[in-house]
Amino acid sequence: MAGGHVIEYNAGKVIGTNASGAPTSTIKINVRGGVIQTAFPYWLGMIMSSGGTIIERFVAQELDDSVRSILKDAFDERICSKSVLFREFEFNCFDVSLDFEKGIVTLQDVLSAGESSFLDIPIRDFISACGLNVSC
Repeated sequence: MAGGHVIEYNAGKVIGTNASGAPTSTIKINVRGGVIQTAFPYWLGMIMSSGGTIIERFVAQELDDSVRSILKDAFDERICSKSVLFREFEFNCFDVSLDFEKGIVTLQDVLSAGESSFLDIPIRDFISACGLNVSC
């Protein structure tokens, strides 16, 4: 899984609204492998206050209904077939690896570097943290 980087640009005038609906002049662009993955307006205070553990950041920044559905489908696939041993996903800011043999989920914040950009978490804890309705 390749790393990525973030480009932040202040247009000097209102260009849209952030996730809270407040007007903003700043855009955040997530790039991976030279390809723009996402671009969205945001307020710098929103990003700076979004610290926390990697699982907290994943839940707050990445885990929307679409991502939740993709992950649930992967767990459901495993429940239906024990031959499913591993699944890997590249989302906007996080990569997620589901290792069903080891019972571990690996989260990687692709926009960060160092030890704090990775987390190995037991599958049951990941399911709980994400609020997924699966039984494994």
